[in-house]
Amino acid sequence: MVNGLDNNQIIALIVNFSVLLVSLGVSIFLIFKIKFDDKNYRLLFIIYTLYWIAPMLLREYTSQMQAAMKGIGDAAANGVFWWLPVTIYGIIGLFWKPLNDLLSHRLKSRKTVIYISIFIQAAGAIPMIAYPCFATNVIQSLTVGIGASGIAVFSLMFNEQYAKRKVFLTVSLLSLPPLLGEFFSSVLQCCVTSFLPPKPQPVITPEYWSQYIPIVKYMWVIGLFFIVTTGILTIFIKEKKAFLYQDNQYKEPVKNKYDIWVVVLLIFAAATTSFVKFSTSGGDIITELTNIGQHYGMETKAYEGYLSVIFTVGQMAANIVTGLFLVKKMSKWTIFTISSGLWLLFGVLYGSLPNVWSRMACNILNGWAFGTTYNIIVGITLNKFFTKSNKITPITLYNTGLSIGICSSLFFKQFLNKDVFHEGKLDWDVYLVRNWIVAGIVIGIILLMWVSFTTAWFIEKKHPPKRIRVNRVRNQQDMDD
Repeated sequence: MVNGLDNNQIIALIVNFSVLLVSLGVSIFLIFKIKFDDKNYRLLFIIYTLYWIAPMLLREYTSQMQAAMKGIGDAAANGVFWWLPVTIYGIIGLFWKPLNDLLSHRLKSRKTVIYISIFIQAAGAIPMIAYPCFATNVIQSLTVGIGASGIAVFSLMFNEQYAKRKVFLTVSLLSLPPLLGEFFSSVLQCCVTSFLPPKPQPVITPEYWSQYIPIVKYMWVIGLFFIVTTGILTIFIKEKKAFLYQDNQYKEPVKNKYDIWVVVLLIFAAATTSFVKFSTSGGDIITELTNIGQHYGMETKAYEGYLSVIFTVGQMAANIVTGLFLVKKMSKWTIFTISSGLWLLFGVLYGSLPNVWSRMACNILNGWAFGTTYNIIVGITLNKFFTKSNKITPITLYNTGLSIGICSSLFFKQFLNKDVFHEGKLDWDVYLVRNWIVAGIVIGIILLMWVSFTTAWFIEKKHPPKRIRVNRVRNQQDMDD
């Protein structure tokens, strides 16, 4: 993998590896600087960060591997199911996230459900490492989607075991591990892609793609390492099973038609936020950046991964500012409205500035708007529970809404991208039209998101839910079971 590197590749590798080391040092400092009431909270925080690296690392390059397989003439990748590797990631979440809740209820353990997810991810990565092809790409995308579906399990576990009354503290802290995971995965992606040869211009040839696949598959080797490491560290998590659902006594009940309508509208808002995010960021946008660079004769592989870093920086800044300052100064609806306005501005810029540097610069605005709207909605949803049954939770239905937005956005983008290329070369005029179509739909979806959230907000203001008491943990013996 290291033979025959030119000076540019060596420089890119040194820079990316240096960024990785600095980021690791800063992250370790921050993790140990944050004050946790319980040392197990810190361990769970670290495990959650490691847990997220593999899904973030592999999700972004599923579409890239699909493009590579099409480039070398894989018949299945060019067949009627060409869209499957990219969209199956979101589709599986529609079914797996509710299943996580049902398994937690049946097994009386969220830790066991996390282990199931870790095992499935490991099983999906191995075939991709051994023999990368269309079928193994579909399998690994499916298992990565299952891994990403674990976010609700971690959210509930944090809240039940440690936070209880501090729902927005949980949301703020839990927003950091996925962001750290995404940041590390982006740098690792750049380290791996530093080994790639220069892209041929103006058309990417099958010979290039045949070199691309054996190098990029090392991302799945790295991902498998983090999956196994997470599994080993999870052994040391102490889960008090008696705390399962005990945080409901501090939450708002969902028991009448007004409460149900609020949850439904929040789920719809969740679907729209994920649709906008995955339509304008992630692996498909990395491919888009490559295509734009190809049009302008620019080599982008050395910094493609940093597109996600820029988004993550914006999202992380939004989480910190919102959690520590904005929620204390203004209402959640006001914060949501301002962020929706910023997202609309991003949509206009996305359509009007289709070049490499504007794409990267605007992504920080994209990350900020998503981070704020996401945290506001998830914070409200996490603070609710169904009075009729614990088998399904509002936060799981919320995450199912996210999956709906993910799979619909990915299918939508893949469908629009079909006619952008002619004989392997980007048709710039067609791309510009497609770019404005994406921007227009994104702007419309953002407006729907704001209307949905605003309606839910004012329904809850007019018909506020009444808290009820639930059974508490009876004694210390129960707590330690």
